[in-house]
Amino acid sequence: MSVLCKTVGLSDHRAKALAYFQLNDFDKSIKFYEKDIKERSKNISHSNIFKTQLEIIEQTAYMYEQQNILIVLPKLFHSLIKKIRKTDENSDILVLADSYFQCALLYDQDSFHLKSVVAYISAFGLYASKSTSAIDKLIDDVNNLLNSFIECSLKSEKIIEICEQHLTSDETIHIRLKIAAMYRDDKMDSVEYTDGDGDTSSESRVIALEQYKKILDTTNDVLVKGVCYYNILSLYKDFIREDDSGKAIINNMINWLPKFTNVDQRLLIELAFHFLKEYDNNRDSCDKKIYDQLKKIANKYSSEKWKVDDESTIGHYLMKSKDLARAEDYWNTIVDQLECDIPSQVLSLVHDPDSTFDQILHTIEQSEDDNTLLFDPLTNAYERIGDYYMSDATTGQRTDIECFQQAESMYKKAVYLLKRLMAETDTINKVEKKRQEAASQANKLIKSSNK
Repeated sequence: MSVLCKTVGLSDHRAKALAYFQLNDFDKSIKFYEKDIKERSKNISHSNIFKTQLEIIEQTAYMYEQQNILIVLPKLFHSLIKKIRKTDENSDILVLADSYFQCALLYDQDSFHLKSVVAYISAFGLYASKSTSAIDKLIDDVNNLLNSFIECSLKSEKIIEICEQHLTSDETIHIRLKIAAMYRDDKMDSVEYTDGDGDTSSESRVIALEQYKKILDTTNDVLVKGVCYYNILSLYKDFIREDDSGKAIINNMINWLPKFTNVDQRLLIELAFHFLKEYDNNRDSCDKKIYDQLKKIANKYSSEKWKVDDESTIGHYLMKSKDLARAEDYWNTIVDQLECDIPSQVLSLVHDPDSTFDQILHTIEQSEDDNTLLFDPLTNAYERIGDYYMSDATTGQRTDIECFQQAESMYKKAVYLLKRLMAETDTINKVEKKRQEAASQANKLIKSSNK
């Protein structure tokens, strides 16, 4: 969101919008950008090239809010606009375009996806009118995309096609990951039934599997590959019968495993072992070579310190890309794995606010340094799950009381552990501040629901 700070041609309204943004008061920031748009539009006699489509969308907004594909469009338009976006404080049209652009970013942050798309389209049309580049093909493609959206016939394939023609490889991959996640969670429109049961979830997951496979073939980014491997193997574990294609993916994954953190190595290897066990049972066979390769890597990471707080983990990428459903699965799995390595009586002491550090040391019969190495990753994992629940709530995906309460519970566990490990005061205070914020948000919702 740093682009929000690059505001041009500051009017009083825009200056206030920027100030409120810097204070994290995004609602008021939107309010003043909207005021700037309203006032500035009065003095500009410029017709947006997408005026017809904008009018249709705004007149029948309810119908277009029902299209699941809508969620992908803000990111697509954001990337397309970056190709033609210019700032010039002496151009009222470009300043107006920037106010629309800032509103679009903020609307999308609050999950007002249709309002975000409308603002992006408005900005795109204004930027395009001032562009000196040859963008006729881009304008035609956007025009066709909007017409398909208005007709409720826009398909993910069309979006991917536009991405491949006009965006960078990284931008295209990010959007393809979003589309794959929507198929995985059965949130994509127009999936056809193949088994006549009236439920498209199975068909959607098969499409998601193919999407992740295609992304694997088009990227050498380690974390993107990790996200694809994790999703593919999770789909096989939970929903799809193991097949030769999946086994080939594991063979390929072995070459990439050394590039992942030990946390992700352990996670992916366990999923691979689960796949191979089911695959072999289905065929009454066993490929000893692939088992030996995986065990060799597993033996290496087993002696290393877990790096849960490393930003180069699959979990961090899932959080960053807002794939919150899979992020929750990831962090809960990590916590389960960490807790399995700790005796139950020790965990009870860890979660007991009245226990002492010496009690934990005595029970586990390890040195203080070994104890810290054991619990540091668990502390970080608790905090990451708390972050997930807060993100899930504050992005508008779930604002229920339970979500904030779950965040508070995880932060509380992290604080307990940090105190028992005699961590630095600043570290404890940082997590405690998060806990207090989660508790405050939960209490606000409780009071609001009781009125």
